[in-house]
Amino acid sequence: MSVSTAIEWTDATWNVVTGCSKVSEGCRYCYAETVDRRFAQKWGHEFKPWTGPNAAHNVRLHSERLTMPLHWRKPRKVFVNSMSDLFHEQVPNEFLDEVFGIILACRLLANRPDHVFQILTKGLLNESFCEIRRHLVCMLLYGVLACRQTSRE
Repeated sequence: MSVSTAIEWTDATWNVVTGCSKVSEGCRYCYAETVDRRFAQKWGHEFKPWTGPNAAHNVRLHSERLTMPLHWRKPRKVFVNSMSDLFHEQVPNEFLDEVFGIILACRLLANRPDHVFQILTKGLLNESFCEIRRHLVCMLLYGVLACRQTSRE
């Protein structure tokens, strides 16, 4: 879990989910899968290629990381899940509710800064996200990676 990052367009990463599935040609050179392949043993899990059949093994929820942004006093641009897709079908809506609850708590707690959370997804935006985003519009930058897709149309 990285607090700082070398990614030039963000200040920090918040990887509450790691792992994914390659769903299109655009995923062929996924840097996150390469990082996972390199560090899987160090991180304590067996590496399996990021394919659909391996999704249950590869997509991991990290609830122990959920509250991290609440402890950051300085405002940050936060890339949510640089190592996965927050809206992967293996991520339950209840966990997404927890993620967005923390984002909302950052906004509502008087002693917390106004972080900006950056979310990228490969698929359609989840219903949970669409419902909450109207409350968090000033705190979220979100985008969809567009390419030919074989499974998430």
